[in-house]
Amino acid sequence: MINDVLKNEFVELLATNFKPEEINEIGRFLVDKKYDHYILSGTERHITISSRKAALILCDTIGSDRNGGLLRLIQFVTGLDGKLFLNRTVELQRLESFLTSMTRYGYQYDYKTGKIVPASKDTARLKNWGALRDDKTYDCTVMSIDIVRNSELVRTHGQKLMEKLYFKFTSFLDHLMEHYDGRIWNWAGDGGLLALTFKGHETRAVLCALDIQRSLIVFQLSPEYPLPEDFALRIGLDSGKVKFNMDTGKIVSDVINYAAHLEKQWAKPGCVAISDTVFEALPPKLRTAFPQKDTFEGRTCYSTVVIY
Repeated sequence: MINDVLKNEFVELLATNFKPEEINEIGRFLVDKKYDHYILSGTERHITISSRKAALILCDTIGSDRNGGLLRLIQFVTGLDGKLFLNRTVELQRLESFLTSMTRYGYQYDYKTGKIVPASKDTARLKNWGALRDDKTYDCTVMSIDIVRNSELVRTHGQKLMEKLYFKFTSFLDHLMEHYDGRIWNWAGDGGLLALTFKGHETRAVLCALDIQRSLIVFQLSPEYPLPEDFALRIGLDSGKVKFNMDTGKIVSDVINYAAHLEKQWAKPGCVAISDTVFEALPPKLRTAFPQKDTFEGRTCYSTVVIY
């Protein structure tokens, strides 16, 4: 069922992206060639109907058949993104935010088929948040994370025990990142790539990175922790435009490269290092967590002190 909260979000999406006359035309495509929001609402034609009212009239009209029509409308409008409609190319603002909300209510848009389908049971693991589409560019913050001295730990404790550690550690990360709406895009044993997008992604990513470093001691104190010794992490972050691919291992980006280089070549064990782009997006209080300043690969970067 499409509840009122999701319906209202879609009304706002329609109103933000289409003029009243365009919304009326959508009604003629999907409801009836004679669809007219003036007649349906009993509004005199000399009175202007706002985009929001036009969107609400359309949603109420098409949604009268137990939501089947409303899903059809959402599917149609989502499919317009990037397409030519009424002599203009549609670029839907706030679409990704709406599609992410939709996954929370049991639906997701399948870009391959152009259909709305039941959402994955575990939407928190969808690498695209149920919203990002292949070959489209988004603002993201990327976090590169690495276990320090991994090769030495493998030689000392063996591959089998380390694989047990990797499994438990990624489970720990998965659980922690739910709070920040982050995703693990890639993980290969001792390290990987985490990503965040949507509003406030820089702040959420930095808080997440600090939380990971701070919570590591709790992870290592757990009775299920498999090693007889502790390990440290290096973390590096950058933010910017990233062209998405559902096969996240194929994503190529300067943002990813800089975050990885910053983590591997400049960040100290137990620290979080961030780029100038991330730093400038943070609120003043959060910036104070990064007192160390330097230059790396021609850009200013910042770091915390060691976090225990």
